Amino acid sequence: SIQRFPIVEADYVASLEATIDAIGMPPVHDVMPMFHDTYRSTGYRTFLLGEGADSSFGSGLKVLRVASRVTAGPLPRILDAVGRRLGGELGRRLALVGETAAALRRPIAHPDSVVASGLTFGDVSAIRSVAEEALIAEALTTPVGYVTARVELERPADDFHARVELMHWIDGLADLHLIDRHMAAATGRTIAAPFFGRAALSAAVTIPVGHRYLRGNRGKWLLKELLARRVPTYPVDRRKLATALPFSRYFHDGPLTGIWDRYEIPDVFEGPVREHIRTSGSAGTWNAITHAIWRDRVLDNPHYRPLGATTIVNRDGTTERKQEVTP
Repeated sequence: SIQRFPIVEADYVASLEATIDAIGMPPVHDVMPMFHDTYRSTGYRTFLLGEGADSSFGSGLKVLRVASRVTAGPLPRILDAVGRRLGGELGRRLALVGETAAALRRPIAHPDSVVASGLTFGDVSAIRSVAEEALIAEALTTPVGYVTARVELERPADDFHARVELMHWIDGLADLHLIDRHMAAATGRTIAAPFFGRAALSAAVTIPVGHRYLRGNRGKWLLKELLARRVPTYPVDRRKLATALPFSRYFHDGPLTGIWDRYEIPDVFEGPVREHIRTSGSAGTWNAITHAIWRDRVLDNPHYRPLGATTIVNRDGTTERKQEVTP
C-alpha cells in the first residue's frame, strides 16, 4: 500500500532545524528535511533510494555530448560570447555549451576542467570572493586525484568517454547517501540503495564505457531499456522532475522569509558578498542558512562537548589526539 504523507510548508524551518539536530551537519539539499520528516513519521522501517543510478549508468550528459562536438578552434569562445549577447533561455544554453566545450579542452586535473568544475554545486562566485584560489583549486581537484589513484580508466584520460567515466566514478564514490543513513538511523529506520549494490555495480562495469552511459544523446539508456521491457506502458523518456524545492520562493516569499532575523549570517561572508547572501536567495544563501543553523544548534551548543581522546585529522593528513577526558 502507498502512504501519502502531508508536508506543511509553514513548518519548513522547524523541520530543517530538527534535521540538523538529528544528523549533526548541514544537509546538502533543501528537500532533506522532507525526507527526515518522512523517515520519522511513517510506519515504514526500510526505505529504498535511487542513489547510484545516475553515477552507475549516466545522467545529465546531453549538454556534455553536444559540447564535445564543438571543441575545435574558437568555437567554444564564439558560442559563449554569442549566448551571453543573445540572452534569454536560448542564449543561456548556447553559453553553457560554449563554457562546457572550453572545459572539455582542459586537462582533467585543472580546477576548471569539465571533470573538476562539474563536481561543484552552490554559489561558486560567492565562494571565490571569500576563499583563496589555491584552496578552491584544492577542493575541486582533490576528488579527481583520489579517484584516478584508485580506478583504472578504460580509455586514455583525454578521451571523451574516459572523462565521462571519471566524473561518474567521482560521483559514485562520494557516498551520496551518507546523510540519508544518518537521518534513517536517527529515527530507527534503515535505507537501501540497490544501484550501489555489488550486483548492480558488477554488471555496470562489464559494459564498455563507450556504451555504458550514453547512446547518442540519451543518458541512462540501459535502465530505460530495462524498464521498457518490464513495464511496456511506462513513458521511459518522459522528463522527470528534480528532487528539489522552490528555494527562491521559499526564501523570498515563503517559510524562510526572515531567516536572517533568527540567525546571523556566517562571519566568513563580508562586504558585498554578505549582502548578496542576505538578499539573493541563491545556492550560496542556502549554504549560509544551513551553516548558520548548524553553527548555533550544534557547533556552539554548550551541551555538546568533545569526547575524551578524540582524534583530530588535519588537512595535511597529520593527526592530533586530545588528552583531556570529558566526563
